[in-house]
Amino acid sequence: MDVVGYNYQEYRYDADHKKYPQRIIYGSENGMQYAAWKAVTDNDYIAGQYLWTGIDYLGEARTWPSKSNSAGLIDLAGFKKPDFYFRQSLWTDKPMIWIGTSFLSKSKNTQDIMSSWNYKEGDSIRVTCFTNCDAAELFINGKSLGKKQLAVAAEKVITWNVVYQPGELLVNGSKNGKEAEHYVLKTAGDAYSINAKADKNSFGANKKELSHIEINIVDKNGDPVYDAENEIIITIDGPAKLTGIDNASSVSHEDYKSNKRKVFNGKLLAYIQSQQKSGAVKVTLTSPGLQTKVIEFK
Repeated sequence: MDVVGYNYQEYRYDADHKKYPQRIIYGSENGMQYAAWKAVTDNDYIAGQYLWTGIDYLGEARTWPSKSNSAGLIDLAGFKKPDFYFRQSLWTDKPMIWIGTSFLSKSKNTQDIMSSWNYKEGDSIRVTCFTNCDAAELFINGKSLGKKQLAVAAEKVITWNVVYQPGELLVNGSKNGKEAEHYVLKTAGDAYSINAKADKNSFGANKKELSHIEINIVDKNGDPVYDAENEIIITIDGPAKLTGIDNASSVSHEDYKSNKRKVFNGKLLAYIQSQQKSGAVKVTLTSPGLQTKVIEFK
């Protein structure tokens, strides 16, 4: 055949290219391993790869109570997962840097990485950095823990093993010796209020349109509370309805059509749809013990 897609068979690329030099070869289903991407970058005759999978999906859940496959770069609610930032570091030229944390005793599986800086003092923590900058320097409460070069990092991932102390975890990425980008994680306090942002703040008259509301639980300083599990109740006044709600948890069996749901990793996504009528719409987000949040649509 002139064009052939290979599923998880990068080991065949070299021999098959020599045997069929005119064949167009591409990865038609590939894993997240860096080696699978190197099989593309190291061989000009490979057209590219398709990751399995871009977005988490219902089904292929393997073990109850999981309901979904969690191999994606993006979760069920459309939130970016650690693997998203790794691919961003490989595939983009614009300077970027991101850090996540995990217990040092855990495996190096990216599923274990959290966007959190909340542990017990003295815990041994691995800080994982994804970046396309030349180098990254990590700071805990202003104290440098060392600068590391991406060129010598195993599989294009920079890591530090650190002892946890509360406060601020900051990473600076540099290109050509100058700071190009930075990323911060802060120790969060107790859940205090609901923060929410809509991607559309107005609805067209007599149109049926959709707005996605990203909901986050934050502390008094406005910092995200990653381990929050508060239940959010959504009420709507005006010509719109709640069409769905998702927290992206693979083991959550709450009703997608309910007006309430617990956050997962401190987050929740709500879908609000206008009903082809004119008039103001007010969405109220409440949770026992938290400051209420109101979003208004024109």
